[in-house]
Amino acid sequence: MTVAAALLLASVTTEAVAATTYTPTGGPAVSFVASVKRSSTQPPSAGAYLELIESAQWIDCKGFSLGGSVASPGISRAYGSNAASLGALTTTGCTNGIMGPTTFTALTTPGFAITGDRTAGGQWPARINNVRWAVHWANCDFYISGFINGKLDPVTGVFTPLGNPRPPGEGVAVGLMISDTPAPPTGSMCVTVDVQAGDTVGLTGTFANVPPSPSTGLTIANP
Repeated sequence: MTVAAALLLASVTTEAVAATTYTPTGGPAVSFVASVKRSSTQPPSAGAYLELIESAQWIDCKGFSLGGSVASPGISRAYGSNAASLGALTTTGCTNGIMGPTTFTALTTPGFAITGDRTAGGQWPARINNVRWAVHWANCDFYISGFINGKLDPVTGVFTPLGNPRPPGEGVAVGLMISDTPAPPTGSMCVTVDVQAGDTVGLTGTFANVPPSPSTGLTIANP
């Protein structure tokens, strides 16, 4: 093996090892606040839009945020391990077009994790994991669980779920589904609009990290 080839192999090997871990810094608080472009003729406004894809139902929230704290800032960890915990779910003004007011209650503490190498476009693949929300509208109770796949822009601090940006109603699954745990959908209006366990859930909107002062933005680096 030539010296040049040996140096190239060493470089590739070093990069491969380094790229299995990452280090988050910043915080200590994080607050991912959603905004959504509700039509092609309107600018983005506060909130998020959830689609129950198979039943063609939607929930429009005028406010939607996930808050928490950076987990062990400055400490390296494996891809997929949490960079932050997001135990504070805040939703306001959520409605379904048929059923009216809709509420969300968090049953778990989700985590925010970087899941792989930074892409050529500069984005970090990321995921909000361990999601479980109890959802209620008139005469219907059900649970949404799973994860939200997406990407984090290291410059703006914006987390963009899979398939975004897109107009509301186009229904791209992000990793969330209607769960039968702790119970399947219950109530007469769940039957009427055909809400069933196993159905997939889309999420339209983007989440900007807007940490309260004196916290600073979340930054990510290898290793």
